[in-house]
Amino acid sequence: MSPTFSCPDISTDEGREAAEYVRNQLARVPFVMLRTTKVDINGRFLGHIFYSLDETMDKDDIYRQGVMLNQELLDKEFAKLY
Repeated sequence: MSPTFSCPDISTDEGREAAEYVRNQLARVPFVMLRTTKVDINGRFLGHIFYSLDETMDKDDIYRQGVMLNQELLDKEFAKLY
């Protein structure tokens, strides 16, 4: 089972900062890979987001060697485990 984490609400300064970081990172990549695991009780998809700044990577490379956005948000303290 994947760890559960929480990001700050978008209406807070911390949430806006996290959202801006994600927008800036993902604006630099040609595509992202999503691996969904389930839908929560609120209808939100749960899963992992992978990307790479290396435009030569294909989808399999991105899953194996790319950046997992979920972990990056934890590492940069934009999200917290609970």
